[in-house]
Amino acid sequence: MSRRALLFVTTLIPAMLLPAARATAATVDVAISGFAFSPSSVQINVGDTVRWTNSDSAAHTVTSDTSAFGSGTLSQNQTFSFTFTSAGTFPYHCGFHPGMTGSVSVQSAPPPPTHTVSGTVTGPAAPGTLISVVGSVTRTATTAADGTYTVVNVPTGSFSVQPSKAGFTFTPASTPLNISASVTGIDFSSTAVPPPPPLFSISGKVTGPAASGTSVSVTGPATRLLTTAPNGTYLASNLPAGTYLVLPTRTGFSFTPASLEIDLSASVANQDFISAPAAAVGASLTVALLKLRVSTKLPDRDSLSLRATFVPDPATPFPDPAMGDALTIEVDDFFTRTLLATDLVPGKKPGQFTFRDETTKLKLTMLTSAPGGVITIKFSVKRTDLQASGPVDPAAPHAVRVVFGAHEASAGSGS
Repeated sequence: MSRRALLFVTTLIPAMLLPAARATAATVDVAISGFAFSPSSVQINVGDTVRWTNSDSAAHTVTSDTSAFGSGTLSQNQTFSFTFTSAGTFPYHCGFHPGMTGSVSVQSAPPPPTHTVSGTVTGPAAPGTLISVVGSVTRTATTAADGTYTVVNVPTGSFSVQPSKAGFTFTPASTPLNISASVTGIDFSSTAVPPPPPLFSISGKVTGPAASGTSVSVTGPATRLLTTAPNGTYLASNLPAGTYLVLPTRTGFSFTPASLEIDLSASVANQDFISAPAAAVGASLTVALLKLRVSTKLPDRDSLSLRATFVPDPATPFPDPAMGDALTIEVDDFFTRTLLATDLVPGKKPGQFTFRDETTKLKLTMLTSAPGGVITIKFSVKRTDLQASGPVDPAAPHAVRVVFGAHEASAGSGS
């Protein structure tokens, strides 16, 4: 063998000894020299290429024994290449010199490398959480009793690791990964999702002439605006716990009770009202005394106080909170306050009612023993904003309107 051929063969031997798993297709060289194929046999993977080069001065061919490939006549320094796309053993020879033989053994390409992703889920969802590694493929695993997991057979590429379990949230919600080797420490913490708060209902019935078509408002932590059915029933559903005010309204009618306050912690029924034609409200209170004091300082620091004595018209029913009569006090267009009958607390003496909260105080006295009856009001409100709609002059006279049940009175504070 010539020195040139020996050098060429020596160069080829490392390529022949490469491991089968290669990232890309390879090209293997075979020399035609000294009337021989060198090396006479090669081993490659599917997708690899063999390149023959004729170094002899004589012409040769590379001809498959099974007609799988053929070079035709190769003159000196000409080459022939063939890419093998299927596994098997392919013997070949020179068409001019049958004693020149060789073979190519082609093995299936090894599968691409795969990796593992592992970590731990902590918290109440530690056992039994599904871990999904999502990308070009999806691989899954379920955490063990101690919260650990290992996802196997993950190919190289970009993936997102996502934990999931009903009733729980996870931090982080997912973790992106560019995977080229096995990774560890992809951890998540879990938190139980609190169950939704229980929901309840309020139902009842309006009877009397306004049974059908009456508006019923239910206000509190949630609000429902309802209309009674033809049989007078109403239902407010899906209400969270809390305090609610149920108020029926319809023009031309009054209701007993005027409203209901309900502390809702379970569904309640039979929250009923009786309707009746409303008495006409007119100027049926004679003002015997009216004193108004207005103080404006800063927003939410204003105050107002009213003292008044009224004589109701004896031809109209005497107001009675027990029958649902509410009290409304209006001063010009900058103050209005309505106290429902349910807001008024009976005092120690008959005909006496009070109301008090953080900003408002009322003392209401009704003397039915006096001729025609007398109603006195002592009302004050502090830490309020009387100037929300514009400046208010405390020294100017102001129009005062009081409505109590079927009675109404209007007067000027300066009259």
